Amino acid sequence: MVPPLGLESKREYTFADFVDWYLELPKVKRKKSYKDDVRKAEILKEEFGQHLARDIKPAMVESFQDALLERQCQRKKNNFMPASVNRVVAVMKRIFNLAMREELVERNPCFKVSMLPENNKRDRVLTNEEFERQRDFFLSMRPEL
Repeated sequence: MVPPLGLESKREYTFADFVDWYLELPKVKRKKSYKDDVRKAEILKEEFGQHLARDIKPAMVESFQDALLERQCQRKKNNFMPASVNRVVAVMKRIFNLAMREELVERNPCFKVSMLPENNKRDRVLTNEEFERQRDFFLSMRPEL
């Protein structure tokens, strides 16, 4: 088997090998969200980079999800939200799916891992000025109020 795009021919690949390979794929580099993928891939490499790809198990991915929920996001001061964790795991799933397509790994450990329920709703309080504008708008629509 000829290894794809820069992966040297070997039987054992670390997850870090897969991440580096994934980020060099032309199709991935053309994505508008490439910079986001790079940031997510770095998070994945911190956790799984040293592991052989074939040794990563679904339970490890689920533990990672839980740990990431408790971890502070670099760009913000609060912890990762479920939607953010899901996007990181989605990149991991994509990496493994492409590696499977290229016959570099036999299975995807993310396959049976459920995404976290997303409820990223935020409460917002209007400022006095916003409230006045809203009130004036609605009164203009229904003057009898």
